Amino acid sequence: DNTFLGKVDLETGRGRLSVTASRLRPYARDPSALNGNDNTFQNASKRVSTQYVVTAGPWVSESRFGWNNSTFDRYPEFWVKESPTRGPQPVLASAEKRIGSFAVSGVFSTPNTELVQMNYHSYNFDQKVTRIMGAHAVKLGVRWSREMGSKTNPQANGFTYNSLDDLLANRASAFLLAMGNPPHNAWLDQLGGFIQDDWRVSRKLVLNLGMRYDIYPAFDYKATTELGAEINNLADPTDIRKMDFGAPRDPHDVVEPDLLNFAPRVGFAWTVDQEGATIVRGGVGIFTTSHLLAQFQNAVAPPFSPVRQGWNATEIASRGVKWPMYPEETNEIVIRDQAGRKTQYYMFQNDIKAPETVQATIDVQRQIGRRMMISAGYVHTDGKNFPIVRNFANAFDRETGARPNPAVTPGGWYITSTQTMQYDAFETSFRVNGFRGVTTSLHYTLSKGTAQQGGSLVGNFNSYPNAGSDNTRP
Repeated sequence: DNTFLGKVDLETGRGRLSVTASRLRPYARDPSALNGNDNTFQNASKRVSTQYVVTAGPWVSESRFGWNNSTFDRYPEFWVKESPTRGPQPVLASAEKRIGSFAVSGVFSTPNTELVQMNYHSYNFDQKVTRIMGAHAVKLGVRWSREMGSKTNPQANGFTYNSLDDLLANRASAFLLAMGNPPHNAWLDQLGGFIQDDWRVSRKLVLNLGMRYDIYPAFDYKATTELGAEINNLADPTDIRKMDFGAPRDPHDVVEPDLLNFAPRVGFAWTVDQEGATIVRGGVGIFTTSHLLAQFQNAVAPPFSPVRQGWNATEIASRGVKWPMYPEETNEIVIRDQAGRKTQYYMFQNDIKAPETVQATIDVQRQIGRRMMISAGYVHTDGKNFPIVRNFANAFDRETGARPNPAVTPGGWYITSTQTMQYDAFETSFRVNGFRGVTTSLHYTLSKGTAQQGGSLVGNFNSYPNAGSDNTRP
């Protein structure tokens, strides 16, 4: 590692400016049990953050700006081994002439290689103004942030065999072609604002009242090489079991922007007795957040080549795919199969929503004497609109190998905002401060969480009687 960290605080009249900067250059080499396939990690991180606070009478202004840049590069040693029959591969980020791997289930595997190169930037600006007006402290604020990134992750062909006999007969049961995400730049914005009033109703009671509003514009991207880069999303299906997706969307209009996200919040602190020994605190609020940039970035694909293409035994046999076919050969098979159709890799619910939670707390704290404190509280979180990912590769008839919609890429995924979650917890704490020079703390939590997650298309052709169109299970 090679790390630098610096911070400067500067008084400027009524204001105070703080600047923090850091730089990291971690390096690692991960030995592999497979000869000649050590992984080299060459990473980097740079960060700058500033804060400027100005006070003028009852007014307080806080301005913040931040920038972060992180890179992640992983180079498997076997990736650069030259093929004895195809010669050198001049483009590092191309899989075309890379030597593939094969594995026998439960027995052994040869080196499997995937090159990963990622570069991530984030920018954010926050402005908050506070005005003290008697019993009220009113705050107004806005926030803008942008995440940007580039990524490519090609992988050599992978063949899987059920047994040694199948290997000797070159009869694969599963195959993976992964040309990877093409080089590209992508970005995702967020814009929001809030108003909050901290109101001291009386000496014993304080109320916190607030409202936040956020806009989540749609994801966008652009190709950075002649390979091109697209996301070819389709209109939502009427029946996910049939995968009957509709017409293609514009490649740069992947999903609809999420423009209506109101998040009211209310909280209180109540001092029960005159001595201030018992305090009750509570609050409830709605919170939203943007989707992860990586969720959309993983969907960027070459216009006609697959990011990931999986075939089952039936599909392998029908295409005559055998070891040691190279990516440049199997990629041509995919292009031929598509007959001019664009690559459909990840697909998204067209009006995918921002994840949202409703969070509520209530807590009672009691001071006992000068040294002891006991508290008990309840926490509740109810979430919705979290992403569920369904794998198209798992959607086929286990007897015939047929797929409900052959036009949908078997290596792809379908993402919807249909995951939900719920969490409830009772928490209690007991603390003794400085008794004979020792501070003792005890904490107990009883909690339960449930979530509807990990949705899969595996059940599309199962015969269980209660299979619904959503095909998700808790």
